[in-house]
Amino acid sequence: MKAEAPGPTVDKITPRITETAKYLWYIYLGITVAETVGITVAETVLLLLGGMSFFDALTHTFGTVATGGFSTRNASVGHYDSAYIDLVITFFMLIAGMNFTLH
Repeated sequence: MKAEAPGPTVDKITPRITETAKYLWYIYLGITVAETVGITVAETVLLLLGGMSFFDALTHTFGTVATGGFSTRNASVGHYDSAYIDLVITFFMLIAGMNFTLH
């Protein structure tokens, strides 16, 4: 009967909670290192190409990674009035806000 009845199934990432905690911690560490080395550079360069200064691009990159929306301008990214900058920041915010089990 269970095999034929549809419904949600609860699957664990790993069988033990300590293994799950370690697994998620390693994912977080890997994302942090990748962000620091690769994604930060990529986003900063893309924002520089969009017309931001180096300081503004780097500051907005760190605000994007933290998904905090911090900015050096009162109007945030609206100050730049650029769809390109909005798209770059939105893309990297989506990556930063993903569930770790999806990475």
